[in-house]
Amino acid sequence: MKAVLLAVLVNSHDYGLDGRIPTSGDHFRTEQLDLEVCIQCVNELKNLGIDEFDDLYDELNKKFDQTVPIETVAKIVSKFNLKFPIIVQKLNVQLTQHRINQPPKLDRKSYLRKDVRYRQNVIDLLDYFENNLSWAFKGFYLHGSLSTLDYVKGSSDCDTFGIIRQEVSSSTESLLKLRKDLRETFLLICTIRETNPRQSILWQNSWCPTR
Repeated sequence: MKAVLLAVLVNSHDYGLDGRIPTSGDHFRTEQLDLEVCIQCVNELKNLGIDEFDDLYDELNKKFDQTVPIETVAKIVSKFNLKFPIIVQKLNVQLTQHRINQPPKLDRKSYLRKDVRYRQNVIDLLDYFENNLSWAFKGFYLHGSLSTLDYVKGSSDCDTFGIIRQEVSSSTESLLKLRKDLRETFLLICTIRETNPRQSILWQNSWCPTR
């Protein structure tokens, strides 16, 4: 549950950071979050004797008007991460550590041999993450058709995979900042997908950066 909440929180969209128009502002629809599952999980954590989840349980049980504030979701994710060692201990769970080899770094010279103008947009996106979001991500990678080069221009999704730093996922404030910063990437992804962000009603409501 925590992984799903984290993905929805930072992506601003059910389906991820892939160029679709973000669908959530300051609140999430309750069906988008599967609120009952959230309440059940938080209640189980509360019953383990972890006091920090008492307030969250009460907060989730408020009668929301079909939406849940993003701050509440960020609190669930950050507190879960912060208390994860205690949760594991109380549940008497045996964890197995796995080491995953880091994917190879993108060979830019080889990547730009064809479709230079189009693929340069992908490079610009990766550069943006490296230069502006390294505070939040331990690693950020391209995968899917844009990495295997069997994409369809203007149609293929921009599939990415990011590893969020532990100190970020354990902080409510950092998660909310990351959510805000990631919205800056929307225009870059629109460029890759060759879509016009100004067609979005959200643009007219000026949530989106105007540069």
